Amino acid sequence: MRRAIFVLILLVGLGVLNYPYLSTLYRQHQQMQLAQEYEQQLSQQSGQQLEQSQQYNAALTAQDQSLLDAFSQTEGEQQSEYNLLGFVEIPKIEQYLPIYEGTTPDILNQGVGHLTGSSLPIGGESTHAVLAGHSGLHSQLIFTDLEQLVVGDRFTLHVLGEELVYAVDQILTVDPWETQALEIEEGRDLVTLITCVPYGVNTHRLLVRGERVETPQESKTDADQGEAPSDTEPTVVVAAAGEGRMATQKRIWWISLVVLGAAIVWALLGVRKKKTTPSHES
Repeated sequence: MRRAIFVLILLVGLGVLNYPYLSTLYRQHQQMQLAQEYEQQLSQQSGQQLEQSQQYNAALTAQDQSLLDAFSQTEGEQQSEYNLLGFVEIPKIEQYLPIYEGTTPDILNQGVGHLTGSSLPIGGESTHAVLAGHSGLHSQLIFTDLEQLVVGDRFTLHVLGEELVYAVDQILTVDPWETQALEIEEGRDLVTLITCVPYGVNTHRLLVRGERVETPQESKTDADQGEAPSDTEPTVVVAAAGEGRMATQKRIWWISLVVLGAAIVWALLGVRKKKTTPSHES
C-alpha cells in the first residue's frame, strides 16, 4: 500500500513538473491545425488581400510613423475570433506561431501580435513589420527563448501562401518607449521580433531584427531570368550550440517517464513479493 501511495505522489509531482511541456505540445498541435485551416482558406481572396496590404504599407511610407510600446495596451475587448495574418516560424527555438492583428493582452495570450502602425508582414521594399510575443507564460513558450537568436539566424513568415525568409542582422535591448529602431527604412524589407526582458522582470524590450534574404528557390528563379544575385545578404554567424527551454523540457519529460516506469516496476515487485510470502500462523 505504501508503495502504491508513493507512486501516486510521484505521478502527481511529475505531472506538475511536466505541465509546461505538455501544455506546449497541446498548443503546438492546435497551431498546426490552425495552419492547415489557414492554408485551406487561401483562395482567390489572397490576391485581393495582398493588394490591400501592399496599399496599406505604401501609405505608411508616405507618412510619419507613430509607434507605441507593443505591450503598453493593458485592456482589450474579449474576442471570439481573431484576424489571423499568417505564421512565423523560428527553427532555432522550435516555434511555429500564429500572427494576429493587434497586441491586446488577449491576443498576446494566443500567439504573436502585429504592432498596429507598423507594416503588415507581407514583405516588400520600404517595409518594417513588428511582431510581439510574450515570454515566460506557463502554458506556452512563444518568445521565451528569443534571447538565443544571434546575427545570422533565420526565421520565416508564412503569409498569404508565401514564404518570406529573414536573416537576423541586429539585436537590441531598449527601454519600452524607445521605438526608433522599429521605424521603416527606405528600400529595406525588415521584420522585428520583440519581447520583454529580463525574464520574469520585463522592464526592457528585446528587439531581434531580420532583413529579407533570398531562398535557394528564389535565387534559382532570378538566375533563370538573368538577374544578378543580391549582395545584401548578411554574413551568417554560427552560434555556439545552446539548449532552449523546449529541449530542456523534452529531456525532463523522458527522464520523468523513466523514473515513473522504474517506480511502477518497484511497486509491482512489492505486490508480487507480498503475495508470494507465506503467512505464519501463531
